[in-house]
Amino acid sequence: MKTSWRWPCRACRRCPPESGIRHCRRDNRDENGCFFILDRTDDLINVVGHRLGTREIELSISSHPNVAEVAVVGVADTLKGQVAMVFVVLKDPSKAAAPADALKQEGEIMKLVDEQLGAVARPSRVRFVSVLPKSRSGKLLRRAIQAVCEHRDPGDLTTIEDPTALQQIKDLVSGLSFATRVRRAACIREPLISLCRLASASASMLQ
Repeated sequence: MKTSWRWPCRACRRCPPESGIRHCRRDNRDENGCFFILDRTDDLINVVGHRLGTREIELSISSHPNVAEVAVVGVADTLKGQVAMVFVVLKDPSKAAAPADALKQEGEIMKLVDEQLGAVARPSRVRFVSVLPKSRSGKLLRRAIQAVCEHRDPGDLTTIEDPTALQQIKDLVSGLSFATRVRRAACIREPLISLCRLASASASMLQ
C-alpha cells in the first residue's frame, strides 16, 4: 500500500493531518491512537459553510422504524451552496401512498435528523421510492442520483441493476406521485423480465 500508508502522495499533500481527512477518507482518532473511518470525503456536502457527511445523515434516518433503505446526496442550491436530498425505501410503502401520509412520514424523518444531528443537517426534501438505483455488485449509484436531481446527464449506466430505479427518481423530480411511479416501474420491469426469459429460452434451444 505504498500510495496509502506512510507514503507521500497527492492526497496527503492536499489533506494535511490536522484536517482529519486522510487519503480521501474522513476519520476520527481515539485516545489509543486508533483510527475510525467514517466515510469518503467526496461524499461530504457543503451546506451554508458546514461540511456534513452523507453517511451520518443516512445512519440517522435509518433509525426510523419504517425506513428500510436510504440514500442521501448533496444537490446544488443557489442559496445554501448544497442541500441534502434524501431518497427512502419504506418497510411499509402504504404509509406514504397518499400525499398527506407522505408529508407525515417526511416530517417524522426530518424531525429525527433535527434531534440527532441538528437543524443544519435537516434534509431539504425526503422522497419515497420503491427501490434505490444500485450497480449489479450492490453499490449505491449516488453520482447518478445527484446528476438526475441537478438535471444533468447521469453518464454511463451500463452497470445499473434495475433501470426503473433511476426512472423513479426522474419522475420524482418531475413531480409524479408515488403510486404513479410504482405503476410505471411495474410496466417497465415486466417487459424487461419477459425479454430476459425469452432470451434464456432461446439460448437453451440453441444448446
